[in-house]
Amino acid sequence: MIEVVENEDENVVDNEDDEEVSGSLEQDSSSNNSVNNEEELEDDGNRENEQDKSMMLLKNRFHSNSTTQKQQKVGETCENIKGNSIPVVVHEQSLRKGVVTGAEASIQGGRAGRLSSKFGVELKENEDSVDKLVCELELMIQYAQSKPALRQGSASFLRDHLRTLLIVSSNNAQRLIDQTDSKFGAVQLLSSHSHNAYDSNALPHEVLDLIFSKLDGNSLATCRQVSKSWKEFASCHKLWKSLCLKHWRALQYDSNLWPIIYRSDTNSSNENSINLLKESYNHERWIRIYPLIKGFPSWKIRLQKTGRFICNLIAHQISGRSLTSYGLPETLVVERRFNILHLENFILPEASVLYYEPESESDRNGFEEFIQYLTNRTRAGLALDDQRRFIFIPPCEYSKTHLGYSGNALLGVIQVAFPPLLA
Repeated sequence: MIEVVENEDENVVDNEDDEEVSGSLEQDSSSNNSVNNEEELEDDGNRENEQDKSMMLLKNRFHSNSTTQKQQKVGETCENIKGNSIPVVVHEQSLRKGVVTGAEASIQGGRAGRLSSKFGVELKENEDSVDKLVCELELMIQYAQSKPALRQGSASFLRDHLRTLLIVSSNNAQRLIDQTDSKFGAVQLLSSHSHNAYDSNALPHEVLDLIFSKLDGNSLATCRQVSKSWKEFASCHKLWKSLCLKHWRALQYDSNLWPIIYRSDTNSSNENSINLLKESYNHERWIRIYPLIKGFPSWKIRLQKTGRFICNLIAHQISGRSLTSYGLPETLVVERRFNILHLENFILPEASVLYYEPESESDRNGFEEFIQYLTNRTRAGLALDDQRRFIFIPPCEYSKTHLGYSGNALLGVIQVAFPPLLA
């Protein structure tokens, strides 16, 4: 490749021009000195003076050529560059600085011929192709390999060219994307940092309902913060009601359970707000109560009398000392019963209080029969393990006055087994 480097202009000429210019230099020069070759690298001062004269002659000759001759020479230069047959002139001064200006000019000059011959008409339409970028890199590597003198200097010119190549390639890619979007009327993204880039209203309502019905409470609460439309869908009381009933089915039919749950929250101690949220027409109550019931621990147990199965229960702790360290046994056997009038005498204030409900509908009959059995006999049931007492309390005055529950469900108390039982 031919590359002529000067401080103000860079011109590419072919082998024939170089020979003619060299002849002119020999005739006009007052001395018999000839133009030194690139590899000889003689005295810097003499060579630079002769090169300055050569540049002046090259300029005059190049600008005097006709347009047809210039086009013909550029074509020949591109073909020669393709075959890597033309040498490149590089200033020693540029080598010392680590910046080879001629390399960039040569690559730019050879790009048109080489890429055009390889890709033809598609070159202009596919400026972001892999082949084009690979070809650019190959040209740079071939140029560096053809100059042994460059290997002794700094690689800064390679880094500079790579940076420039990446910037140009990125700009071409973005321009092609913009052109494609404009051509097909695509919607442009406002910004990579825009929170409105995705249209949350794009999904049909039926799809949103189906998706939201599969989410848990935390995910559903997050969806409420996406947009106004999502907040409306994610606030549907049916979704939250379904989530609540999965944890505590008695909320569906036991209205007296709601005040107990809300009293456990210090922020909901106002009795008027508790009664308001208890009303069935207030759909927002399901959203408000969900985070509360998630905080109540629960266990599944098997309830039996001596020698007879009663039902499967779910026990929810609603107050008192935490049971999470010990939990509940898998099976409780009611071995004894005592009069409910004695509950006040030995139930401790810090005892753990439980709310029982049947595990499934198939357990409801046995559950209700057990409550009826205790109620008819004004008895409380008692089950024991090594260190604890499990007391089953049917609906009674003690539940209303001491436990704050006036419904018809079965409550329970768990405490350490040291107060004496009365006959």
